[in-house]
Amino acid sequence: MKREYLKELGIEEEAINNIMAENGKDVEKAKTELITKETELKTLQGQLEQANTQIESFKGLDIEGIKKASDDYKKQYEDTKTKAEKDIADIKFNHDLESMARDYKAKNVKAVLALLDKEALKGSSNRDSDLKTAFEGLNTSDGYLFGSDEANGTGGSLGAGNKGKKTMTKENIMAIENSIDRKQKIAENIELFK
Repeated sequence: MKREYLKELGIEEEAINNIMAENGKDVEKAKTELITKETELKTLQGQLEQANTQIESFKGLDIEGIKKASDDYKKQYEDTKTKAEKDIADIKFNHDLESMARDYKAKNVKAVLALLDKEALKGSSNRDSDLKTAFEGLNTSDGYLFGSDEANGTGGSLGAGNKGKKTMTKENIMAIENSIDRKQKIAENIELFK
């Protein structure tokens, strides 16, 4: 709107000044909105160009190959996780076995564990009770593999000891003809056979 047009209409100078001031505010507001929209348009055009460039780069990709690789990595992760969980369970189970063998005072933990049905015990739903039952049965059937709380000797001024126990050599033990006696002596002197 021009000042001359308002003068031709016969509007007073003061009213023209007020009208022009209000009109100026509207023009400035419109300019600001235009600049904002132009900036948004430039930003959107830049984003569109960037998206088009990205899309062009995807054209050369093997999407099926990427999906297969993703599935392979997922399976590998799940397999590794399953194996780790199994390894942890095995370690805990072996620790429980060795701990129980020590509680029963096994003279040779490896020898005692070799006589247990580990797979049956591992799959047991009541493992603690079944372990105890297995060790009690083994202690009954193969007691020579386990020590006792009884002290040897008189317990005199020298304390509980191995009084009267003859020192055996590996050769002496292997010369024993009775296989049961030989096994018992091997268990008692297992350090000679390590």
